[in-house]
Amino acid sequence: MKTRQTLRYLVPVMGMVLLVWLVLRTGTALVLQQIKTIGWWGFGVVLLLGGLSHLIKTWSWRLTFQCEIRNISLARTLGLRLISEAIAILGLPGQVLGEAARVSLLGSDVPMANSISSVTLDRGLFIVTSAIISFAGMIAAVLLLSLSHTWRVYALLSALGSAALLIACGVAIGRRWQLFSGMARAIGRLGWIKTWLDGKQSVIEAAENNLFDFFHKTPGIFWGSLVLNLATHATAILEVYLLLFFMGTRKSLIVALVVEALTKIINVVGALNPGNVGTFEG
Repeated sequence: MKTRQTLRYLVPVMGMVLLVWLVLRTGTALVLQQIKTIGWWGFGVVLLLGGLSHLIKTWSWRLTFQCEIRNISLARTLGLRLISEAIAILGLPGQVLGEAARVSLLGSDVPMANSISSVTLDRGLFIVTSAIISFAGMIAAVLLLSLSHTWRVYALLSALGSAALLIACGVAIGRRWQLFSGMARAIGRLGWIKTWLDGKQSVIEAAENNLFDFFHKTPGIFWGSLVLNLATHATAILEVYLLLFFMGTRKSLIVALVVEALTKIINVVGALNPGNVGTFEG
């Protein structure tokens, strides 16, 4: 009960703080100028698409729970997603803290192993589908756009990197590579952390088994969640297309796909640099 009451107040407060911080960071004059450029009607449509994207992400996340969650409302899981993404504005450390907050705030309503696996699956599926969009966008850029030799090489390298990530994920899931529990066992050999990890090894192994079982035992739900993640990227591409349209630039959806793919690559690179706070896309 206390958790729900806390969320009720925490979500809007963090949302307002995040909005104010982003406006101040960007510059009030620049924000108003951009809104004026696309018009208030266009701004409203883009906001609506952003809200729809968060709802789809939440629906996708709910599919990854491998336990009963009838007592956890859609509104609550949406709130947890918003809290996580608000914290993720701090870059890669914020991303880790945001996901940890999701697990923690689920509390005792969900077994710990299921909380960890659901959040990991949710983030993993988003990363995998981001790689699909990046690969498609970079290939489209090479084949359909007029690029210089240098940019063509960069696009091909980005596409290859995305393809390598997708292949590695596919092999790891297909062969049930015990990456997380293996790392935990290796770290557990360090004397100063062994005692702390011993009590959590079973939870880590259970969460890891849930990850693999999600694909091997419930393939229909797995592919449904993956399709929903692709739908969130589709809304982002549509946002780019509409922004270009309202700004008077008549570009095709292919150009919007390339822009979104490039944005995802820049976000990942930016998140790896501690100085680039707020560049990681959630």
